[in-house]
Amino acid sequence: MSTEFYDHFLSWVATNAPEVGLLGTETGFSEWMVSPYQITLSEAHERQIKSACALIFESAPSPVGVAKDVFTSVDFYITDDGPKVIEINTNSAGAILVDLLYRFHLGQPSVMIPQVRKMFESVLADSGAASPPSIAIVDESPETQRTRFDFMLVDSLFQSWGWKSAIVDPGQLQWDGYRLHDASGAGIDLVYNRFCDFYLETPIATVLKTAFESNGRLITPNPGNYAALADKSRLIELSKIAELNAVIPPVLHISAMDPDDVWARRKSLFFKPSRSYGSKAVYKGESISKKVFATFWETDYIAQPYFQAGTQPFNGVDYKYDIRAYMFQGNVQMMGARLFQGQVTNFKTVGGGFAPVLIK
Repeated sequence: MSTEFYDHFLSWVATNAPEVGLLGTETGFSEWMVSPYQITLSEAHERQIKSACALIFESAPSPVGVAKDVFTSVDFYITDDGPKVIEINTNSAGAILVDLLYRFHLGQPSVMIPQVRKMFESVLADSGAASPPSIAIVDESPETQRTRFDFMLVDSLFQSWGWKSAIVDPGQLQWDGYRLHDASGAGIDLVYNRFCDFYLETPIATVLKTAFESNGRLITPNPGNYAALADKSRLIELSKIAELNAVIPPVLHISAMDPDDVWARRKSLFFKPSRSYGSKAVYKGESISKKVFATFWETDYIAQPYFQAGTQPFNGVDYKYDIRAYMFQGNVQMMGARLFQGQVTNFKTVGGGFAPVLIK
């Protein structure tokens, strides 16, 4: 079923969405990335999610002199007690892909693509970009990234609007003191940053960091956005806001906690680094070893209440899922789901992957 759906979807995209280019194995795209199913969500849960996203943005510090964040998302599990925030991302993937799935399943016009254009036009206007603008989509070794198809979708979309666009490794960038350039010397008006060195601390990010410190409006998302919204330690502060308690129960900073107390409570907790991404180095407390547990006080970990992911059945199989709410400046642009089996979203599940969300 998954392979048949995958082939049908690829054929549909090639015929009906030429503005995003082609998908296929050569772009890093696979059948594990898209689900043939559609998740249903109640209107009440939709309202809670939209309200939470607005409050999260309103409660965030406002970084001065930096570009607005793009493709920010808030990920939720839908529990018996309603939506619960799992994490916030400022460089999330999948928005264009989910939009294509809505169009494929429902035959509707694009929901997200017009909003993506307005979002980037707003950021470009703030940066003083030329017309047409030149945008670099940046990640380390982009040709090896699992989600490089996502870069290629956005790249094709930019070019379909007559914008100059290229996918670039941060090590290829140059800074002349006023403007970024690619390896050929061509000027860059804006970096759409997909690099997961969120604070630009690694040597390969030196040029990006220099450019950002000189003009914070040249890079989105950027360290200012990440610190304000997506650093996992922000969940600690957000969980203290009364209006968000229902969706963000108390989150703990490990360094301030007594190890014996945390160990006794571990089965009800989920541990992750403050700067984690892609489920890296995250642990379910119920199955953690004491050796690994002890390392949390040597690094920067938080502990969240552990929630079971909601499930929906398809063809006799129960799939876990999360809801990803894409937002810009606190307004939800679109919701997508990710179906999976196992402990966390893995894109290794037959029938799993990104999916549209139907409100009922």
